Amino acid sequence: MDSAKIKEMRLASFLLPDPGGEVVRECLDEIVVLKTNLEASRDAGPLTVPRARVAGGGETSKFRKKPVEIEAHQWFKNGDHPADESVQLQGMPDGELFEGKVVRYYRTPDLDGARVCEHCRFTMHAHGWIDTLEGGHTVCPGDWIITDVKNERYPCKPDIFEMTYEPVEELPKKPEPIDRGARR
Repeated sequence: MDSAKIKEMRLASFLLPDPGGEVVRECLDEIVVLKTNLEASRDAGPLTVPRARVAGGGETSKFRKKPVEIEAHQWFKNGDHPADESVQLQGMPDGELFEGKVVRYYRTPDLDGARVCEHCRFTMHAHGWIDTLEGGHTVCPGDWIITDVKNERYPCKPDIFEMTYEPVEELPKKPEPIDRGARR
């Protein structure tokens, strides 16, 4: 962070209404920490990040995804995901608007539910919402809900899903031994 940004933060901290002075003191403390970190990073020289090494010892910029198995279910409406355990929203007539535990009903005070989605062309009323580590994502009808190796769930557009994943072929069960009776 450069000195201009630090000055800007210092000025902003004095413009805040703060009768007890707590916010101003906290902002000034933060500025001191930022300034100390900035000076330390200048003394350390340029930041270097190690590049990926491959088996032969060289560097590469192309990678292939490791083959891992994921669980995925295609979502079309609230209650579709097997782990949803949907419950009816309060105040809604029977058979309408069920809230799922994995994919919830899409709603936001900022957008009109009648707005058309730019990705799938359905109105937002037909969409779901899934909480993720990044905060959450809108789920369009037809999106795949992936459960990854860390048991985290997130949506994936059908075209990306098709390019990235293929069905896992289950190993055939061992055939039962045939009883041929006593040998002669």
